[in-house]
This record gives sequence, C-alpha cells and structure tokens, in this order.
Amino acid sequence: MNPFLSVITKSVNFKFYLYQRIRWFKKSSSLRNFSTLSFGLLIFLASCMVVFSTVYQLVTLQFNIPLSLSLILKMVIDFLLLFLIARKFEKGHLLIHFLYSFFLTAFLTVFIVLIGWMLPIEWKHRKI
Repeated sequence: MNPFLSVITKSVNFKFYLYQRIRWFKKSSSLRNFSTLSFGLLIFLASCMVVFSTVYQLVTLQFNIPLSLSLILKMVIDFLLLFLIARKFEKGHLLIHFLYSFFLTAFLTVFIVLIGWMLPIEWKHRKI
C-alpha cells in the first residue's frame, strides 16, 4: 500500500463526527452526477432497511424471514467488500468490529440524513 494514496482524518469527538457527516450530506445536494446520487440513495435505503428490520424484530419479538434474509444478505455483501478492502490496505485486524459497526453505521446514516434534512447547519459562519 502506498501511504501517499491514503487520506486519514481525525475525529476529535462524536459531536465533531456528526457535524462533519451532516455537512457532507448537506453539500451533496449540489451534486448533479446521477451515479453518485443513485449510490447515495441506495446506501440510505439499505440503511433504512437495516434500521427498520432491526427495530421491528426487537419490538415485536418475532423472527420475520424476509426481513432477516435481507438483513443477512446486506451483512454478507458489506462484509465481503470490507474484507477485500481491509486485505488490500492490510487492516484485516479491524474486521473484528464489523458486527456492531454494521448496525451503528446504519442507525447513524439514517439519523444524519434526517437531521440534515430538518435542521439548518452553519459551518465557518456560512449556512450550508
């Protein structure tokens, strides 16, 4: 791996992380590339499916086969993609965090999009 081809950012704290992601979401409204917008929508919808499936099955205490299969399918696809990337960047040891981060990322994605739609955000004294 070439270290000059990697971008590493520091998250100071959780609040900074959320604001950064909300800013990125707000800035994405200016994108006009159909592929990028479609990919973003697909990620959001898949995250909504994970959140809905998880909450529904925990609240009703029922095992729903279609919801569970879609959740497992997304989990397998995500793991395979992350496995390939982790192997390429020699970060395979981080895959032990996959299971909880899978759910956390889905909930955060939905939360960030909803907050981004509802709240006006300022950054460096500018409205985004």
